[in-house]
Amino acid sequence: MTGKGVGMGEWRNSTWGEEISLEYGKSLRDYNTGSGKYRVYGSNGPIGWTTHPLAKGPGVILGRKGAYRGIQYRG
Repeated sequence: MTGKGVGMGEWRNSTWGEEISLEYGKSLRDYNTGSGKYRVYGSNGPIGWTTHPLAKGPGVILGRKGAYRGIQYRG
């Protein structure tokens, strides 16, 4: 992958692995559909709420199975 870095003024070569980290999600069983401070996402998008997040945001969510419903960004 080739890209122009912000404020660098020159093109540089890089790979996805040098720019980002892809992590496998964790299963969250203690969530509900009505309340909580943090949104819970499944492979196909939002599925509920919880009071205890598993990861610190912001982040990009890429579903790994099921019907493709796009990429989710949550700040």
